[in-house]
Amino acid sequence: MPRPAIDLSAHRQTITWWITQEKWHMDRVMQALETEHGISLSANTLKRNLNAWGITIRPRIKVTPELRQRIYDLYYQERYYTDQQMAKILKRDGFTVSFRKLAKLRKEMGLSKRKDTIMPTHPVIPGQVIQVEDDSPASGDDSDSDDDDAEAAAEDNMEVDPMAALENVIRRLQEPNPSNPRPQEPAAQPREPAWRKKRLTASSQPIHHAPRISTTFTDSRHSPPAPANNVRSPTPPLIDDSIAPAGTEIYSEPPAGGQGLARRVTTLVTRIEVIETENTGLKQQAEQQKTENLELRQLVQQQRIEMDLMRGSLNELIARFNSAHY
Repeated sequence: MPRPAIDLSAHRQTITWWITQEKWHMDRVMQALETEHGISLSANTLKRNLNAWGITIRPRIKVTPELRQRIYDLYYQERYYTDQQMAKILKRDGFTVSFRKLAKLRKEMGLSKRKDTIMPTHPVIPGQVIQVEDDSPASGDDSDSDDDDAEAAAEDNMEVDPMAALENVIRRLQEPNPSNPRPQEPAAQPREPAWRKKRLTASSQPIHHAPRISTTFTDSRHSPPAPANNVRSPTPPLIDDSIAPAGTEIYSEPPAGGQGLARRVTTLVTRIEVIETENTGLKQQAEQQKTENLELRQLVQQQRIEMDLMRGSLNELIARFNSAHY
């Protein structure tokens, strides 16, 4: 005798709340129905009622050591498998898991996709039949003949533009003519034989290698000129002082008697005094600015004190007004 159908319409709102809001799984829902309402039903019955109500619930995936070990094996042994392929293999082995959940588990286990583990465009899967295109000579000849016919038809339909032809002729004239032969590089010089490199004897020594004979005879035509007394001329000034504007000092050759050195020393002393005077003026300006800043700070502080007094007076007046009218 068949079992009577279980009607869960009276508990639809409660079951919907448990699943959508409390995020309960099917096992907990079945246990709660049995303990609280005394309704004992199977997982298929509960799933059928949920499908009729338009509620989908995902089965809870229990991560076991066997599942982790199988993921390790698939990752390291068959590294070209994608998450979808691994999920199919796991489902075939009895582990029901989605590829998104598998990717999450793989990342939690530290198995990230490396560059050498990226799946190629057309991976080779064990047991898959690979189709190879026919590259026979006959098919190649047919394709070549078709290409020749197409080229011939294109040549027949080609129309020559006179302007384009003229431009092509001008371009060819401007380009270097490849028919002109390049200048040939000089041929390699033959190596001198070793017997020619031997040291020449005294009898076979050339005339320019003969020893010189010391003599007192000199020929003015061939003798070198006598050394002259090279007297170093004074160095000319680098820049003429007359060209420079007034008030500027330009280096020049110091005159005799040390007057140039004294003048340069005097110039340096004058320059130092001017710089010291400028520094003194700058220090005075800085002290004056410090004094002005101090006065401004005192003025700001005084204004703040006055504002505090005025704020206190205003608060006192507001308090008196409130006490008098309220």
